[in-house]
Amino acid sequence: MSHHRIVASAPKGLDWKSLGLALTAQAPVPMAMLVGAGHRVGYVNPAFCRLMGRPLATLTGRPFAEILAKRDECLALLDRVFREGRPATHTAQEHAEPGPVFWAYTMWPVLEAGETAGVVLQVTETASLHEHTVAMNEALLLGSVHQHELTEAAEMLNARLQAEISARQEATRELAEKARLLDLSFDAVVVRDMEGHITYWNRGAEELYGWPRAAALGKLSHDLLQTEFAVPIERMLEELERTGRWTGELGHIACDGRRLTVLVRKTLDRDSAGKGIAVLEYMTDITRRKEMEEALRHAKTRLADRAGQLAGLVAERTAELSAMNQQLEAFVYSIAHDLRAPLRSMQGFAELLVGDSASRLSPAGRDFAVRIDKSAQSMDAMLGDLLAFCRLGQRQVVLAPVRLAAVVDTVLERLQSDLQRTRARVERKGPWPAVLAHETTLIQVLVNLVSNALKFVAPKGVPVVRLRSETIDGSVRVWVEDNGPGIAPEHQTEIFRLFNRLEGEKHPGTGVGLAIVQTGVERMGGRVGLESAAGEGCRFWFELRPA
Repeated sequence: MSHHRIVASAPKGLDWKSLGLALTAQAPVPMAMLVGAGHRVGYVNPAFCRLMGRPLATLTGRPFAEILAKRDECLALLDRVFREGRPATHTAQEHAEPGPVFWAYTMWPVLEAGETAGVVLQVTETASLHEHTVAMNEALLLGSVHQHELTEAAEMLNARLQAEISARQEATRELAEKARLLDLSFDAVVVRDMEGHITYWNRGAEELYGWPRAAALGKLSHDLLQTEFAVPIERMLEELERTGRWTGELGHIACDGRRLTVLVRKTLDRDSAGKGIAVLEYMTDITRRKEMEEALRHAKTRLADRAGQLAGLVAERTAELSAMNQQLEAFVYSIAHDLRAPLRSMQGFAELLVGDSASRLSPAGRDFAVRIDKSAQSMDAMLGDLLAFCRLGQRQVVLAPVRLAAVVDTVLERLQSDLQRTRARVERKGPWPAVLAHETTLIQVLVNLVSNALKFVAPKGVPVVRLRSETIDGSVRVWVEDNGPGIAPEHQTEIFRLFNRLEGEKHPGTGVGLAIVQTGVERMGGRVGLESAAGEGCRFWFELRPA
């Protein structure tokens, strides 16, 4: 009978038990897998256990010589099959009552990488020579069949192992490529085991910390880097175990002694059972950023201190300026009030000269007396406006809802004589909503604007004054428009200044009225403006909040 060699090209550590289970578990005859030159039992099938009368656990792992201690000829044949790598058969007779017992052995070598790694053994026990002969024939036949099955199984195993080797080689190439890509990272990438020993150290870590890879591998990362924790390490480890991630800032010391602050992103790698097996760490150097943040914090602190000092200084200077303004206003008020008494005397005497003593005066004297009277009247009006301006600055302004319609009525009634004297035509167009204002101040503002419109008119012309209001961007805007000569754009910024008069010789006035308008509107929280062009009249406006 011809025998085939069973060859399995497999790596070291072939799982003989798995191979035995696959090939012999269902075999009806006793079979065993023997491993190595010492013929240790790797696996026996149930039929073999029944033949020996012993359970599987008492057979596996033991040398076959201990199981068949009296079968020296069988052991010698096992040695030969293992040594020569060729199958063989053997028959032995045992004398017993009531008759002899015959043992038949069939053995096949199993090769690994060209070397014999073990032996497959089949055992048959018969009670007669005829049965022995039949058993021998069956053994040889089964041996041939099993050899064929083992050959096919070995070929399948070889193909599977080759595929596994290829997969491992591909995985190794992928791992090498990923390691190469990690070396391109600007960040430091470190892998450590659960005891803290460094198992991977990329080029970014070498550049950041200064230790070459060979010097870092195997070291305890926290000892090597002298880690300073911003939070308790117990809390960090608890979060890493609970969530699988941790992000935070740590302090490290580089190889050259530099103190670094790094942003660390940790990821926990777990096995199939969920147990942590390694920690992947990405570390970004934020030392410069932290230094800049600290410098910015110090600068903000210094700026806040300086701002506080400046605020105090401004408040002090403002208080001083306010006190000086109050003193100045009080002084101006006192001067203006005190000057009005002698002016009234001058005006009275001038009127007496023009009236009672006119016959005794020459024409030139009468003219001088008239001029003195007019100058006194002009000075008195100026002092009156100046007093009004000073009172406006000292007056306590409390805002309250004021009906614009009532204010317009009051203003027109107060200026009734001037309107009649100038034969002015007044046009008023509503609506006139309520506004937040100080009523006395608002009346004074509107009186001055209407009076201004009555003054500035062409010689022998009839003044036309238009009063209207509208709502713009949530504010109430009041317009006072006239048909006067208008004001050129280059002069419009000057007209609200105190004592400023345009064409003062042509038109009466003190130069205080529009200053009172601006101050009064601003004290009520509003603003004032003008739209005009030379020869087109003036359109004054002011805005206040609606009530």
